[in-house]
Amino acid sequence: MAELAFTDYIEKNVYIVAVGGNITSQSVRSFNQFISPILNQVTKHSKINSLVLDMKGVSLLDSSGIGVICGKFVRMKKAGKKLALCNVHPTVKQILKTSGLGSTFTFYQNVPESLAILGTESEEPANLISDTSKVKSFQDIIEQKLETRK
Repeated sequence: MAELAFTDYIEKNVYIVAVGGNITSQSVRSFNQFISPILNQVTKHSKINSLVLDMKGVSLLDSSGIGVICGKFVRMKKAGKKLALCNVHPTVKQILKTSGLGSTFTFYQNVPESLAILGTESEEPANLISDTSKVKSFQDIIEQKLETRK
């Protein structure tokens, strides 16, 4: 299984995940293992309005990668949230356009641009944990991220 690297943080009530590595049939499992718990919380949380995938470290996306990202897009849309892509490599963007999905996704040049459009300041920090009995280890990670926002 090909490994991916991730960096994630919350800013202006936008959850940002930077992905490093190609999203292919050999890495979609790793992608899902990282993104799914985040998506579970983001879709339930009223203060987080968007998930931005920073694709700067992704230079290849195959049909499995397209499928997994589309699945996440649909899930976010059903929850009334947005999934956007930024720093998309020209090859990856062309693959999405050729697949007929170029107009499905919102593309931003970089994270600051996505935050300027999608982000909102909030007086209350985003607390992504709704059921602590199910996600204790995830809670520790999120609380640490929220502490850095203060």
